[in-house]
Amino acid sequence: MNARLLAPLFCVLLLSAPAAQAFDSLEIGLADLEGPGLSLHSVRARLSLAGTAPALLLSVAEARVNDRPMAGLELACDALRFEGADWVCPRVRLRVARIEGQPVQLSARLRLNPVTGVLALEAGRLRFGQLAFGFRARHGPYGWRLVLDGRSLDAPALLALAGRLGLATPLAQAQGRLGLRLDARGQQARLARAQIELAPAGVGFGNAAGTLAAEGLVGHARLEASPQGRGWQLAGELQLEAGYLYADPVGVDFAEYPAALRVRAAGDGDGWTLEALRASQPGVGLLQGRGRLDGTGRPVDLDLSLSGAALETLYPLYVQPWLFGTLGGDLDAAGRIAGTARWRAGQLTAFSLDLADGRIEDRQDRLAFQGLAARIAWDAAEGRDSTVAWSAGRLYRIELGASRLRIRNEGDSFRLLESASIPVFDGRLVVDTWRIRRPGRPDMVFDFDAILTPVSLERLSQALDWPLLAGRLSGVVPEVHYEDGVLTVGGVLLAQAFDGSLTVRNLRLERPFGLVPRLAADIRLDDLDLEQLTRTFSFGKITGRLDGEVKGLRMVRWRPVAFDAWFRTPEDDRSRHRISQRAVDNLSSIGGGGIGGALSRGFLGLFEEFPYARLGIGCRLENGVCHMRGVAPAKDGYYLVKGRLLPPRIDIIGYADEVDWTALVARLKAATQQGAPEVR
Repeated sequence: MNARLLAPLFCVLLLSAPAAQAFDSLEIGLADLEGPGLSLHSVRARLSLAGTAPALLLSVAEARVNDRPMAGLELACDALRFEGADWVCPRVRLRVARIEGQPVQLSARLRLNPVTGVLALEAGRLRFGQLAFGFRARHGPYGWRLVLDGRSLDAPALLALAGRLGLATPLAQAQGRLGLRLDARGQQARLARAQIELAPAGVGFGNAAGTLAAEGLVGHARLEASPQGRGWQLAGELQLEAGYLYADPVGVDFAEYPAALRVRAAGDGDGWTLEALRASQPGVGLLQGRGRLDGTGRPVDLDLSLSGAALETLYPLYVQPWLFGTLGGDLDAAGRIAGTARWRAGQLTAFSLDLADGRIEDRQDRLAFQGLAARIAWDAAEGRDSTVAWSAGRLYRIELGASRLRIRNEGDSFRLLESASIPVFDGRLVVDTWRIRRPGRPDMVFDFDAILTPVSLERLSQALDWPLLAGRLSGVVPEVHYEDGVLTVGGVLLAQAFDGSLTVRNLRLERPFGLVPRLAADIRLDDLDLEQLTRTFSFGKITGRLDGEVKGLRMVRWRPVAFDAWFRTPEDDRSRHRISQRAVDNLSSIGGGGIGGALSRGFLGLFEEFPYARLGIGCRLENGVCHMRGVAPAKDGYYLVKGRLLPPRIDIIGYADEVDWTALVARLKAATQQGAPEVR
């Protein structure tokens, strides 16, 4: 209350005391009493002289202090005495029936100087609803000061009080207990400085949307605030030693990773000047910064630096939650990392990143790199050079050797400064062109061209868990383009294998690093050596050449779901055509047919191999069923192998027009894994 306003009322009561010696008490009533920041209605003051010391009782039906309404005020002093010019009440009691819907009780030692207008309340106890505080206050012509000290306060009650006082908070519920200390100073209705300290002891809270939640928080927070121009000057510290905090999508266990934050900032009504920021977590890293933020907290002009960071903790804690559902969401990462970032005029204009002793591994086994070292620099205004190197790597099951790439950034794109030669098994992938635009964004685009020098098919097949292949693979990888989650090859993908050639056209790979990649392509085989091919797959020996094509290949999660495949003897093939007993038996089982021709089944055991004129097998896969065909129609079926006119002649005829794809694959696996069959 305003001491200068109440002092005249007290003076009237006390100066009337000598004239009231014939009376036990004196009472004065006022309808209204107004003053700066204070409005009182229906005021009554009663002075009692019946005891050894004067007793004072003041009641106010309604009041408004700094525009905040109160009702049912009662101020009582049982023993008023004088100490020099001061009026002293060893124990004054204040009861308010309702402030913001809550009852208030206060007891304290009161000292009032009616001449200077200084009012002091000391050693007080304040109870606001369920909340109890230590209390002291002072009011005078040069300003006021209020100190509240609460120990082990009920967090739900404190949250409810904040709501009644009009303090904005995103929280819908709270639990636990915490300490609170408020030290505020000001002049009349103007706050000059405030310091708030919080000591959570197992505090939890959450918002209505479920995007912000905490449990068991333990720590300490301090905030100093003072008005400055149109805004505020702030200085704060926060330490969290235990508990769990979730701010969608990031969640941190502070018992495992304690955190400390220090910040100094100045607001001007339009935004904030961040004078100093320091956030640290042992075992995670140190973030420091300064700059300018707009009114919503977005960067305007900001400089940040990260140092001493451990990628194995920083990445899963603060980066990976934002990448859920992408390749980055399935990565395990490690290494030492440092970096900087710069914003100007609300835009990211530069960043740098240094990585040492790095390692990344995909939990879905799509990629892995060890011995990673990178120095990446990017600037929107000018080109910068970067380097990326690794000691070993793997894409899916393709092994990559030690490599070093030099990269140039130009605006939002990066490109190779020079050709890169990347070891692939015992060969090399020579990348002539590589360019990526808008990396990390949904509209990312990249292009590259490369040449693959000869690679051992034996090592490749072992890595891919294929049947052991012989020979070497080489080829050209032209005009590879990635955009909108789709990878395409503009030209023809060429490869050499089994003394023949393989071409891939219309290659299209959707979501290559997603959970459900989809591949489409048309493949052609030209003049393959059947002896190398069948020996590689342990199918049984077949000599001759082979042409083939796979049209409309469609794969989902690397499993075929549709294609139209046709493999046959070339029309101009003049090479020696022979087929072994085992190959005869395996082809018969695959086609679901039998053996015909000039030889009976019993005479097969007399020959190790047989001549043939031509062979062919086709499969159109649709809805899990393979629609079969052969090199020529036969009675009730189709020829898989057409024998020569001269004996010993052998024909292999297929009778099953439709074969379950899963069963066919099982037959092929059995044919390439079992030993030589016994022919009876």
